[in-house]
Amino acid sequence: MKLIHESALCLLRLLLLVELFARSSARPTQNFSLCGVFGSMIHQVDKLINSSKKLHGLTDDGLKHFEVVDHRLESLPHIRHTAVHFSSLKVNESLSLLYGYTESFKLHESWLKTVKENFSLPFQSDEGAINHLAHLSNLIVASLHQIKEEVPLLPSSPSFPVVPTAFDATRLSVEISEQLKVFCRWSKRVLLLIRRRSGCSIKDLS
Repeated sequence: MKLIHESALCLLRLLLLVELFARSSARPTQNFSLCGVFGSMIHQVDKLINSSKKLHGLTDDGLKHFEVVDHRLESLPHIRHTAVHFSSLKVNESLSLLYGYTESFKLHESWLKTVKENFSLPFQSDEGAINHLAHLSNLIVASLHQIKEEVPLLPSSPSFPVVPTAFDATRLSVEISEQLKVFCRWSKRVLLLIRRRSGCSIKDLS
């Protein structure tokens, strides 16, 4: 009887150890997967930054003629980037915001590409930006699924303005380019922030 009792205790301890190991190993695996997605998103944002600088195809001197022009695209995301805003962001909220902004810019870029095609303006940079935005969007969706969050519903497509001339198309390219840079800076800061809050290390991101 004593032998049976000791065997039962040994088996019970073994089962408890297995359960503890399973619980402790499950979360790091999830974090590791999520950290890898964060790294890929940051990589896409870096690529998007390069694309955003080329959207209008203007030199620094040429760009000066558009600096005082009023913004016309009210449908572009209004991104808050105050210290208070960043300090209050949570991972799920950050990813949902990032997804909405990404989809909005992808929509604007697709529209801008069509506008440029109508005026026979170069649109290769727009194609690159659309591609990076699409990849970023897919990664955000994957990360939302990873943390068991629903992908936000997107609002209806905005009403874009009529673009009568090639000059107007270039002006809109400048506007979208500048706002896309703001988005990229915001995105990278947010991703670095939530990466740190998720306990990711540098080696997890490769």
